[in-house]
Amino acid sequence: MDIKQYINDKPFLKELFQDFTETDIEKIDVMYYANDMIIIRRKASSNYVYLIISGICGIFNELDNGELSCYYKISSYDVIGLSEVLVENDVRYANIQTLTNVVALKINKLDLKKWMVKYPDFYNKIMHNIINRLHDTLRSHIECKKYSTHINVVSYLIYSYNLYKKIYGKNYKGNVKINETRNMISDFIGISIRSTNNSVERLKDENLVTVKLGKIYINYEQYKKLVEYKEKALM
Repeated sequence: MDIKQYINDKPFLKELFQDFTETDIEKIDVMYYANDMIIIRRKASSNYVYLIISGICGIFNELDNGELSCYYKISSYDVIGLSEVLVENDVRYANIQTLTNVVALKINKLDLKKWMVKYPDFYNKIMHNIINRLHDTLRSHIECKKYSTHINVVSYLIYSYNLYKKIYGKNYKGNVKINETRNMISDFIGISIRSTNNSVERLKDENLVTVKLGKIYINYEQYKKLVEYKEKALM
């Protein structure tokens, strides 16, 4: 689909771009990225920002030992590169890499700066969405590190289900693939891979998750049971 089709198809985009002229709309490109692709490399500069309209990306930073760690995830209607526009810094300090297939709107930074003034409602809606997402994400991150090792893994899987379910559609109740590796889960929570594996095995034995070829899947019924499982554990 082209940009006009996406705007007509998605209510949020229709509202976001409702004041835009035809000429400005035509300056926006629709980009498609496969899973595990780098959109922007660390220390690279870019003349564009990217508004995600479907899919999940991870922000990967390099640790002192040279390993890359995913410390934050962004999804629909988050903007890649907005902070560089606001502080007028073209250098990206982390890799932005897709964790699923991603569709994004590619916008020239110079155009975005003009539109922030020309279309204040557009800018306010973007900032409002980003701030709300940041608050929700920070709360989820705290939930994943506050309790016992096992319940932290449960919290992480609940958070990940809610994140990845977005790419399947509102009423989808089938298996949702949790794309992170056990290493990524362990690094995020701050536990050993052995602890992560033990927790996943416990949950699999109780039919709270499904494991296929090493990957974790959670369906809607399992998700509800995971939430109940956590609530009972914290009583």
